[in-house]
Amino acid sequence: MTIGDPLGEELEKLPDGSLVVENQKTSRHNRRLAGSPGEHDLRTETEKDRGRINYSGFLRRLSGVTQVVSPDLGTPRLHSRESHSQKVGLVSREIAEQITRQAAVDADLAKVIKGFGGLDVSATEAAGLAHDLGHPPFGHVGEVVLNELLRRKGVADGFEGNAQSFRIVTRLDSRRIDALGTGLNLTAVTLAAILKYPFMCPPEQMLKGSDELKAASVPPKFGAYVSDKNEFERVMKHTASDVRGDRQSLEASIMDLADDITYAIHDLEDFHQEDAIDFDEVRADLRRAHKKLGETQLKDIDRADRNPFVQAALKLNEDYPEYFNKDRYVAKLTRTEDMLETGGLASRHSGSRLQASRIQSKMGVTIEEFFGAVRVSADPQWKGGPSVYLEPHAWHMMQCLKTITRRYVVDTPKIGLIQRAQRKVLTELFEGLCEWVGSEPMFAELPQPLADYLKDASPGASGKVPGTLSPDHFRAIADYICSLSDQECYARSSWIRGVEVPGLALAR
Repeated sequence: MTIGDPLGEELEKLPDGSLVVENQKTSRHNRRLAGSPGEHDLRTETEKDRGRINYSGFLRRLSGVTQVVSPDLGTPRLHSRESHSQKVGLVSREIAEQITRQAAVDADLAKVIKGFGGLDVSATEAAGLAHDLGHPPFGHVGEVVLNELLRRKGVADGFEGNAQSFRIVTRLDSRRIDALGTGLNLTAVTLAAILKYPFMCPPEQMLKGSDELKAASVPPKFGAYVSDKNEFERVMKHTASDVRGDRQSLEASIMDLADDITYAIHDLEDFHQEDAIDFDEVRADLRRAHKKLGETQLKDIDRADRNPFVQAALKLNEDYPEYFNKDRYVAKLTRTEDMLETGGLASRHSGSRLQASRIQSKMGVTIEEFFGAVRVSADPQWKGGPSVYLEPHAWHMMQCLKTITRRYVVDTPKIGLIQRAQRKVLTELFEGLCEWVGSEPMFAELPQPLADYLKDASPGASGKVPGTLSPDHFRAIADYICSLSDQECYARSSWIRGVEVPGLALAR
């Protein structure tokens, strides 16, 4: 089946509903290692990618990695990084399917898709599944700690979770014994979809010499490390288009939006179930923010105002001056309060089916509103903006909801205490591993897969780690830590400090 295009060329529709410009299909489906198609395998190339990620041990690891707090069998409903990723994958696919169906009757939309070379439905789902693979133990606090530690060891671009995800699928998670170092051998279009930030570490954020340390409390955002430059450039080359330039691919924009929607809706449901948010405080702050913002110009607001919704308005105005509108935001503050009240979130979690039904119904309406507000354009709505975005009314609503989770759960004294302990655990594990590796141990003495990563960083080494460690060795130690769950990180930190001695079955 084909879809007519006003410019005279056609988009080809693939069996999974994906759309692709015929003369770009081979390039978009390019793999680092060519393979022969299975005789009975009728999947599209990116459906195969989705399967490879679903079966990845790195994805299963995320079941034990912090979303906001560490997963606990005593709170089975609470999201882990894995369940969050599964939802991002599903929402990504649903958005992509909606857009491709609209393109069948909308020539202008089909034209935009054609300008990007196509829109691959399964690649968006695969990217949603893979987007958090690089999160270290303890989530975002782990990113900050590893970035600081690596830069102190002279690793120029430090640590970044998105770049680590790209590194995992392109290098660390080998699916073929005879092709180590090729990762999952995914298609270029899927790898581009994983690149939420389609650029390498900004030059001004790179270490320039041993006397300089750039270990900001918030690591810079980028998509690939210098050590993975060749693969990054290959992917960008095979997914290039005149419309895209150096921006996100359509698939990456969809994954990015799906991540925001999932954070705004599903994570909020989680924390209500765990009574982690004082919704009375939230509603009081919503009312105060509505009054303050409704009566005062943004330029006249005291920057020291600690109301989370006022702070969010000031930050959004700075970051998105072309898109943020104060009056629209104020209106959504009232809408958010109403949603909390009528949707059942304003009451403490009771476990009743009636309350659960009310919450799911209200959240479902909000998600439908978001889906109805998805737009696609070759022209970004703000500087550096995505090609797939929400209309202003839904975008402002989503910002209100994201503020609740970010400011009333993440930025709290309770979480701060937990994160302080997590920083100490991760720092002691990293430094302990550096001391051990720096003592020139035999590779055979080291735990797997640390030994394998260090061998890759030690070309020509014979039997043991060389005496002088390079930035590649420190990167390998970070790679190993990023193969661990939160609990495994706790355990290994205790073992390496001698606080606890593992049993023979556990010491690996």
